Amino acid sequence: MSQHKREKENRENGATRRQSDASSQKDIWSLALKAKKSDVSDDTVETTLMVIGNCSSGKSSLIHRLQNKDDSPAPTTALEYRFARSTRGTVKDVAHIWELAGGTNLTDLIDIPVNESNIHLATFVILIDLGDPSGALPVLEHFLNKIQTHTKKILDGLESRGSKRPKGLKALALKKYGSEHPDTSK
Repeated sequence: MSQHKREKENRENGATRRQSDASSQKDIWSLALKAKKSDVSDDTVETTLMVIGNCSSGKSSLIHRLQNKDDSPAPTTALEYRFARSTRGTVKDVAHIWELAGGTNLTDLIDIPVNESNIHLATFVILIDLGDPSGALPVLEHFLNKIQTHTKKILDGLESRGSKRPKGLKALALKKYGSEHPDTSK
């Protein structure tokens, strides 16, 4: 066999070997896809979103964007409920969206939508109007204090009745944010 034929045969055998090696190995994208598919749940997810902030801070506009609406939002009165749906295959997820109007005047109304049955699924969004920079920090502190007081009251009530949910939520927060986070003692 001539040298030229041997080199050609070696190249072809090497290419075949590389192809079979490549097909038996997985690339990073197929591994990521496989991991993502294993994380996907067929369970419906329901969540509660509480949007609060001072007057004219953009709460209604944000909610309209979440709902993919193009029209101008109407002024909010007191406490308003909306919802948004998202579909993952055949599963429909629902977000219960509550908007609190009136700035700091009506913050006691957050007791209505956020309660013991949904505290573990609740997310608070605070919007601050930076048109008045000197008033931004007091407004933010007011909302943060109200949220902290309300959630503490709910979790203490659950804990006093023997629920494991408060400890589970604290453990999840520690795992997610670490023990060095400044809010771990709260």
